[in-house]
Amino acid sequence: MTHVIDMPQILDQIDMFRETLAEHFITFDPSDMDEKRLLYLARSAMEKGKDTIVVKIHDRQLEFSVHQINAVADDIDGQIYARDFKLIDQSDMIVSYIPELAGGKPSLSSGVERELQHAFEATKEVYVIWKPKDEPSPFITETANKVFNSLEQAMQYFQENRYLQDYQLRLDNVEHP
Repeated sequence: MTHVIDMPQILDQIDMFRETLAEHFITFDPSDMDEKRLLYLARSAMEKGKDTIVVKIHDRQLEFSVHQINAVADDIDGQIYARDFKLIDQSDMIVSYIPELAGGKPSLSSGVERELQHAFEATKEVYVIWKPKDEPSPFITETANKVFNSLEQAMQYFQENRYLQDYQLRLDNVEHP
């Protein structure tokens, strides 16, 4: 997610994916917890010679010490790693959305590939919505129960296989390449 943070069109697609799944399934979305953002903000502030950052959380402005954030950076990363795998362990299925970057390339992190592998090894159902023109690697196709070309295709599959009833995709002014 962090490598598309400045790409509003892709973020809109991801938001629609999240909202659609959350309407029909109990979902765990690791991006709901955004502690990694503190590390990026602290690094940026440090490069600018600043000692503090201000972050808006629930309509409150909170000030954090760049030094203190950097002191717990390894703990933050370790927590993200452990939490994401724990969420997978607690889930029945995993659905991953892979958007397309310029030139048809996937917006895919090593973390997502590792999480898909973890889910596969834990015998979870694994589904991938693959938007890029480039074909997915065997590290995607061999760990997924099914790879879809669109959110609509995935949701139709879930309806046909009785995961949900009466699905109707809402487009809500989101452009889809």
